[in-house]
Parts: sequence; C-alpha cells; structure tokens
Amino acid sequence: TLRNPISAVLPPSPAERLAVRQSFGLPTGAPVIGNAGWLIPRKRFDVFLHTAAAVLRQRPEVRFLIAGDGPEREPLQAMATSLGIQHAVVWAGWLEEMGPLYAALDILLFHSDWDALGMTPIEAIVHGVPVVSSVHHGGLAEVLRPGVDAVVLDQHDVPKLAQAALQLLGNPSAAAAMVNQARDHVLALCDPEQLAAWHERAFTQEASR
Repeated sequence: TLRNPISAVLPPSPAERLAVRQSFGLPTGAPVIGNAGWLIPRKRFDVFLHTAAAVLRQRPEVRFLIAGDGPEREPLQAMATSLGIQHAVVWAGWLEEMGPLYAALDILLFHSDWDALGMTPIEAIVHGVPVVSSVHHGGLAEVLRPGVDAVVLDQHDVPKLAQAALQLLGNPSAAAAMVNQARDHVLALCDPEQLAAWHERAFTQEASR
C-alpha cells in the first residue's frame, strides 16, 4: 500500500480554540461534535443527524458542526428540522482550510457506506480530535485499531454511536489518552521521511531487477 504522508500538527491554544468556535457561531462552553465532507448519500450525514438527536436527548447543551456542501444539503437541513435539532446544528459550508474545523471539535463523528480510506478521521486524530465512526465498506479499521485508537463500527448503529460519543464527552481524560495513542500510531505509519525512504528503497529494488 502507498500511504499518504502526514505530519504532526501543533494543538490549538485555548485562545485559538475559542476564536474558531466564535467564528462558527458556537457557544463558548458547549461541547462540539462535527464532521466534514461532501453532502451525498454514501457519506451518511443522515446517520450523523440521528446520532446528534440521540446525544441531545441526554446532553442538550452539545452543538454539532457540519463542514461541506452538496446535493443533500437541503434534505438534510429538513431532516434536522423534523428531528427538532436544527437549533443545535451549524452548517459551515465548504472550508478552504480544515484546521479551524478540527480546532473547534471535541469529537469527530464520521460515517460512510464506502470509502477506500476516509481521510477526515485520520486528519482529525492528527489534530488531537477523538473519532467515533461507522463505515460499511472501507479501510479505516485497517489503519486505526478499533477500540484502541478510535471507535470504528462496521454498521451505522445510532444507539452505539451516540453512547460512544457520550462516553468520550463524559470522560475527557480517557478521550485524550485514546487520541494521543492514536496520533502516535498514525504518525508512525505515515511519517513523511520514513515513507520517502520506503519508496526510495522500493523503486530502487524494482529498477535493479
């Protein structure tokens, strides 16, 4: 496999975190769960909204941030209204830079019916954001160790997803320990210098045949 090179990222300062939350119109002290992507059926933002509704039944102060756009935006906004959670969801649209999104989040909640490897959860982890995810068909569980580095389900099980998010929100030290371990794991797999050396060895060996 050819891995994407990923470099370490400095965590945001408290002031930077506060500033990006304010830029998105998020309450200062509210926990924030978010996701980013193309708003199309296979990205399952419907699962995100149903999970948000389940979380809000127990933690009504939580807010949800969605970055991205696409043909499903209007149906999804209508769904948020029908679920009674429109007040708790911020639709940020496309972002030129993803750093502010990750700086605003306490948890990334990611779903997909199929993706060879969704990069959003990988980037979130490198930015220090714990991941709760569900992927029907994809390679995320081949990179992240389910239950160790992140919550990675193979079914879109809303009650399990909501419970996992609530547990991480309720135990920040456990969430921090999990994402720190995950970040070390991802950076070890995707260190640019090590990847460059691996490719050089591979191509040199191939050329010498």
